[in-house]
Amino acid sequence: MPVIAAFNSKGGSAKSTAILVLADALARRNATVTVIDTDPQRSIANGREGATTSTVQVVEEQSSTGIHRAIREASERSAFVFIDMAGFTSDMRTPVVSRADLMIVPMQPSPEDARLAARAFALIQSDEETLNRRIDKKILWARTVPNMIQRVERRIMQEINENDIPAFETHLNERSAYKAMVLDAVPLAEVNRDEFNGVEKAIENADRLAAELVEHILAKQGEKAA
Repeated sequence: MPVIAAFNSKGGSAKSTAILVLADALARRNATVTVIDTDPQRSIANGREGATTSTVQVVEEQSSTGIHRAIREASERSAFVFIDMAGFTSDMRTPVVSRADLMIVPMQPSPEDARLAARAFALIQSDEETLNRRIDKKILWARTVPNMIQRVERRIMQEINENDIPAFETHLNERSAYKAMVLDAVPLAEVNRDEFNGVEKAIENADRLAAELVEHILAKQGEKAA
């Protein structure tokens, strides 16, 4: 079962939102999904303390000695396991990286985010050396406005592409429905359409991103089997 971790220490990077959006999209297709929240901020766990109809299971694990057990147990019951990681210096990083099939680095196309994303990739590459294991990793452009990519954003995206840094083609767009999903602890399809605009557009965006994720994972599994 694929283990997918999101990694970025910058607040507001959309790391937790990306995990919830992907998990929700896969659950909407009847996949079993577990999210492991390892971030001390508890961004995901906090939102699940109230009642929710979501089928996505959320568990907490903030101990580096317990994360392997948490991943194993989640993998036994779920088709997809997502991990919301803590910051760069967390002692949880290397244990998570050792079990991850894909590391996602969400970032906005800004100079500061680009700097932090480069550091995230460098730390993952350091873990590759430590673990003697190649780790699949991709950037996820987050909080972009559809059809309104500014000049500086386009330039950063171009530089990432020219440096052969892998990135998802589908962006995680800026959508009020995503914020409502997190705020109200409801599946995306249940966001109140009378209060929030663009729910259908958000669902479409989420489904395209989840489809690209699944396609990428299947392609990697095919490469390993060949």
